[in-house]
Amino acid sequence: MQVPPKLPLRALRWFCNEERLEELEGDLHELFLESYERNPRTATLDYWWMVFRSFRFYALKNSKQQKINSMIHFFILLKHQLKLIFRQLWQQKTSTAINIVGLTIGLAGFITLYSLVRYEFSFNHHVPDSERIYRLYTEFSGSFDGYNRGVTAGAGSFLKNNPHQDIEHSSQFIIKSYSAQPVSTKNEEEFRYVKSIFTDTTFFQVFGMYDWLAGNPATALQGPHTVVLTAQQAEKYFGTQSADQFIGKQVTYRDSLQATVTGIVQQRPGNTDFIFTDFISLKTIKASWVKDNVQLDDWNSTNSGSQLWVKARKPIPEGTKAAFLSPLNEHIAKVGESKDWTREVKTKPLSGLHFDQQLSIFDNRGRGAANTDSLSLLSIVCIALLLMAMFNFINLETANSSSRAKEVGVKKVLGSTRTIIFSKFILQSIVLMTMSILLALPLAEFSLQWFEEFFPQEMVVNFLDWHYLFLILGLVLIIGMLSGLYPAMRLSGISISKALKSNVRLSFAEKNTPAFRKVLISFQFICSQVLIIVALAVFFQVRFMLNKDLGFSGDHVMMISTPWNAAHHKAQLFHSEIVKIPAINALNWQDSPPCSDSYSSTILKYLPAGDDTPLKTVVYRKRADTTYLDFYQIKLLEGRMFLPRANLNEIVVNEVYAKELGMKNYEDVLGITVTDDDISYTIVGVMSNFHNLNLKSELVPVFLNYEPENIEIAFKTRPEDASAVIDQLTEIYRKIYPKNPAEVHFMDETIRNFYLTEKKTEKLALITTILAITISSLGLFGLIAITVLQKTKEVGIRKVLGAGMWSLSKVISKEFLILILIALVIATPVAYSLLESWMENFAFRAPLGWWIYLLGGICSFVLAILVIGWKVYKAIVSNPVDSLRYE
Repeated sequence: MQVPPKLPLRALRWFCNEERLEELEGDLHELFLESYERNPRTATLDYWWMVFRSFRFYALKNSKQQKINSMIHFFILLKHQLKLIFRQLWQQKTSTAINIVGLTIGLAGFITLYSLVRYEFSFNHHVPDSERIYRLYTEFSGSFDGYNRGVTAGAGSFLKNNPHQDIEHSSQFIIKSYSAQPVSTKNEEEFRYVKSIFTDTTFFQVFGMYDWLAGNPATALQGPHTVVLTAQQAEKYFGTQSADQFIGKQVTYRDSLQATVTGIVQQRPGNTDFIFTDFISLKTIKASWVKDNVQLDDWNSTNSGSQLWVKARKPIPEGTKAAFLSPLNEHIAKVGESKDWTREVKTKPLSGLHFDQQLSIFDNRGRGAANTDSLSLLSIVCIALLLMAMFNFINLETANSSSRAKEVGVKKVLGSTRTIIFSKFILQSIVLMTMSILLALPLAEFSLQWFEEFFPQEMVVNFLDWHYLFLILGLVLIIGMLSGLYPAMRLSGISISKALKSNVRLSFAEKNTPAFRKVLISFQFICSQVLIIVALAVFFQVRFMLNKDLGFSGDHVMMISTPWNAAHHKAQLFHSEIVKIPAINALNWQDSPPCSDSYSSTILKYLPAGDDTPLKTVVYRKRADTTYLDFYQIKLLEGRMFLPRANLNEIVVNEVYAKELGMKNYEDVLGITVTDDDISYTIVGVMSNFHNLNLKSELVPVFLNYEPENIEIAFKTRPEDASAVIDQLTEIYRKIYPKNPAEVHFMDETIRNFYLTEKKTEKLALITTILAITISSLGLFGLIAITVLQKTKEVGIRKVLGAGMWSLSKVISKEFLILILIALVIATPVAYSLLESWMENFAFRAPLGWWIYLLGGICSFVLAILVIGWKVYKAIVSNPVDSLRYE
């Protein structure tokens, strides 16, 4: 019998819906035969025409009604599947709770740490042409090696007066933190530490992220005593007004520097390190007393507050020197070079500003540079927590899968395909993921508030932001599908004959990829053991730093500073009033305590007898009065204390510098003359070493010299009198310095502040360790559940044959013990590598040896035993009759 041509028949089957295809195909076949009998040559064309005429809307597969019916069918099926899923989750309360808790902890940790990492990497992206903007900084080499984030002040005018074809714009600004007082307003509040800079309109040409709300950008900073404010700062000074109304108002900086508002700007939305609010004209420096502190034509000194930035015409390739710097560096070599070191100006891109640990960001009481190593470590930790939670889910689903094998077999007998069964298990995984993330979001919000010390104050997280909505949706779908993929593939692939066998529970648990399961649980053990070891090491290192003998006594020492710009006679008056307080036991004038983050250094030169080349040493300077050593209980090893006369230039040096001078005995150091440029000092004493810097640094050369005009007073009092003494000091301070608040600092608090980062690291390591232990313990529960399931009948037989509790415990937990040992072997070198990298930051380290790794392993082992103990005990004390009936 003649058949229709294949190509039009395929076209018919492609567009026609199933309900009409059989009938329509038969009718067209009959018409084709009739046409063939009439004229075989035209029958094929007639059939093509009949197929084309059959292309009707109601016959299409994707008709509107069919779409509606398909959607209705889909939602009915989805409702049915969800009902079954929630019923099964309710029946398996324990495993459901463990899954949800594990996923919730992992997701909350991931979202919290991800929020911090995303925040830090979001800085300065809103600056136009940021890839062409560069900061100029200074690198020193010679007797003094180091870096300064600023440049010599004369470099700004040099670039402006010697334009280069590679530079589109250059901008110089001087950073100063002044107090500010709005003039002739009801607001009499004095604003302290205002984020102000001296600059000109080139600043806004280089950094184009500012929109002008009022004022002329071309002329706003042309004259002296003018200032441009951000809109927010103007509202703080003068109240809420329109931008135009701020023009012409005046602000006084540091009591006497008056400036008129000539412009109002608004920085575009985005996280930024440019937190400046007051832009004072650069010409104000030469037209005011500021010229005594800032010399714009200076080539001999380098101040970190003297910033110079350029916008290049095209990006500078990394690792190459900018051509426009050669004339500048040649000029510096001619007019501003020291005999002891050389300076070279180099460039760094704006994109690296926020993460520049070497140079930091700005001198404006802002936050320091973000640490990329810490952020990378946080990223690894948050991914590890999420992976541990996923592996937990996979392990527990695998543990429960043996009990659901018969369910799969019955479904297949009733007509379910592998695709339907597979999709059901994936859907169940997504449902659990959705429930977990709904719990994880408030937990993450709580974490951001509870652990706010780890996060910048400016950091704001909005989980309703589209970025987070996409993240949450992605986590639910991607992680949900990945977590459920393996159990779904294993279960949906069971054959009907195996699924309906009576021993399927045992055979499926024993024969289905135990190696894969062991790899997952071993990964959890490795992560938890690494974190336990690291947390213990960080704890011991922090305790070591806080308790180590620093070479001086800071017990019960408090300090108060007088204003640096106040007259000296006021400081003497303040000192004379303090002496009258009976509760103060001891008093000392100083520029800084023995251990401080504020320091001064210089290069001392010593010319040995018979040698033409002087020995140059970078020495840290402490200016103090004659009671300094006794006050801090620092031992005088040789010689005497300097006399209270500044013109004698007598100094006392520490042991490190005495050895640097090459003398065999300390008494040989006495009487030696060292020079600092044109000043000669005579060494009259040798004191014992003390830590001038924190324990991250080696002991350094230090010398003391007499200075009668120090601005800090240190005093001692009994702990019970401290509160009353502070009240009396505050009252005296307020009378002498009415515009300055009294700030009393404790010496032990200053030392603790050295290690704030380490203490945060300690707390963060503890938190992540607890999270990892919790997640891995939940995973361990799944492993033990599988082990007990596998050995149910074996335990019953052994009990009947007389096996004791110890023997049975060994049978059940042997595999677990092996995994613990393997994980410890793998975790030890990983933890060692991390600790060595972290410990490189400390010149003085806690004596940590092999025992720290053994202690970490013991802690992990004990915690694991506590987790599995009750499950093993339950299996051991069960009735052997029930165990033998199990199958």
